[in-house]
Amino acid sequence: MDVVITDDFLKEEVRCGFTVSHRMKQAWAAELKILSEIDALCKKYNIPYFAEVGTLLGAVRHHGFIPWDDDIDLAMKREDYMRFLSVAHELPREYRIKSMYHDMDGTFCQFHAVVENFVGNKLEWDEERNAKFFGCPFICAIDIFPLDYIPRDPGARQMKKLLYNLAYVLAGKYDTEHDTKEFMDSVAVLEAQCGGQFAADAPLRPQLYQLADRIAAMTPEEEADELDYFPKMVTGGDTVFRRKEWYERSLSYPFEMIDISIPNGADDALKNHYGENYGSFIKGTSAHDYPFYGSQEELFKLQGFLE
Repeated sequence: MDVVITDDFLKEEVRCGFTVSHRMKQAWAAELKILSEIDALCKKYNIPYFAEVGTLLGAVRHHGFIPWDDDIDLAMKREDYMRFLSVAHELPREYRIKSMYHDMDGTFCQFHAVVENFVGNKLEWDEERNAKFFGCPFICAIDIFPLDYIPRDPGARQMKKLLYNLAYVLAGKYDTEHDTKEFMDSVAVLEAQCGGQFAADAPLRPQLYQLADRIAAMTPEEEADELDYFPKMVTGGDTVFRRKEWYERSLSYPFEMIDISIPNGADDALKNHYGENYGSFIKGTSAHDYPFYGSQEELFKLQGFLE
């Protein structure tokens, strides 16, 4: 999928009463270029993916970005997600994949993957890089979330939740509590419950993250009617999970000047997440600070590159 960005697209624009700045349009364009590379790699290996949450809402309701949103999120079913991670090194050299399986020292502490258009160690003003990404000087990224099956059997569901919760919590507490007796006692309990031991000659934190991920992935499709991003089992309260039949296949759908893949049950998925009235506009509901590049913008302003 090729992406052609016109000068008109990059102009400041009012959409649905919200002003999308020229600078944000540049960031959108950079993200669309990242999406085009992910899409091409997925097509090469027949890896289905789906627009996720706000990106799915934007595709269905706006045929593009939600005007007051600033990023792209994707999801893949677990088997497809792991296949994508295994071939992500084939992305062009100006992109980097970040995941718990690519940062083995445990510096990337997330349960999803990120594809970003930056491969350096320190952000600097780079005219050549800016030109490649339509004048956008910022690090732009797309998050990719794995979707795992939720056990149909209540007992299996509860056991999986308990094991996952223990590994998830220990991974999150590693930095502040790893040298305490209580922490190591909990690690021993987790080892006993899972029937194995962590490698003593390797960093413990990434092993905890990867164990939690294996627990999330352990349910086969035939034992489930639902699927979801598994950290919601810990953080989502009384979450209503997604029906697996909503994600049986992907459909191509317009998104700005290109197409994006959405689940066949997009309407049900959106109602599940946003409610029956997902077509109504609610401004300013981003899950993170808007714009995402705020701190990067301030850096370049201090350096005199931006006004």
